[in-house]
Amino acid sequence: MIRACKNIWVVSREYGSLTNGGGVHHLVGQLTATLARSGRDVSVVIPFYGFMAPEDAGFSRLDIAFTVDMSYVRQERREPVKIWHKKSVVDIYLIDSPRFLEKKSLYTYSAAEAEKLAGIRQDDRHVDYFAMNILLQKAAICLMICLDQEVDIIYCHNAHTALLPALIHENEGFRHYFVKTGCQVTIYNARADLHQGVADLPFAQAISGLPARVIHRNILNNQFDPLLAAADYAVMNTASESYARQLTETDEDELSGWLGHTLMGRGVRLTGAANAISHSEAVTVTPK
Repeated sequence: MIRACKNIWVVSREYGSLTNGGGVHHLVGQLTATLARSGRDVSVVIPFYGFMAPEDAGFSRLDIAFTVDMSYVRQERREPVKIWHKKSVVDIYLIDSPRFLEKKSLYTYSAAEAEKLAGIRQDDRHVDYFAMNILLQKAAICLMICLDQEVDIIYCHNAHTALLPALIHENEGFRHYFVKTGCQVTIYNARADLHQGVADLPFAQAISGLPARVIHRNILNNQFDPLLAAADYAVMNTASESYARQLTETDEDELSGWLGHTLMGRGVRLTGAANAISHSEAVTVTPK
């Protein structure tokens, strides 16, 4: 199914000047501005981290609140979410949740957090990184539904948001709502330690709500791998043609844990999109 790509939603862990680290924020900011100038309606969803001051940045809180299923193994759980919004060149939405608000840095613990948390050192990766990613993706999906959006394409950036296509296809309620929505996942850095994978497969299944067949089909280097899982549900590309060739045509793919070659073995063709949607139309991928 092919349809014109007019209403685009971008989901990322970082964006523009709102985040104070990482390297993707500049690229996502440039991409969304370019898409907006082309006449498309563009919305961006990112977390509201504890280092942000949304009111100072011109955000206001919307009258939207909901809970997100975030179950652990043998423990049903939900986490509360509120929404902040700002209209600029694009619509920007912040996911306001205790899990994000307690974080003082994008992907690792700050010096102040390390002083307070036992067994944590500065620059250690957040221990709940996988749950953070799942919460962002589920909350973004719920927000689109709450706003009654007819979304043409959801653009996911890096492994942090790569499971969103699987989530909307494998959840019955989401699948019916997003039946006409296509997804694209762009890989900026496929280094093996950046895949946001998790070795605890029962935990991955419980908190994501994905079927066991999806979890077990997408094991790479003894972990459930979001980037590998994305390929069954989304158009996949990289930030450049040269990086796509590196992952699929050279031994440098070893740095990715052979993600590129594994995708190629599944018939997935990685292309480079220079940080832009490579189609004027969104393609809905039929899950395998």
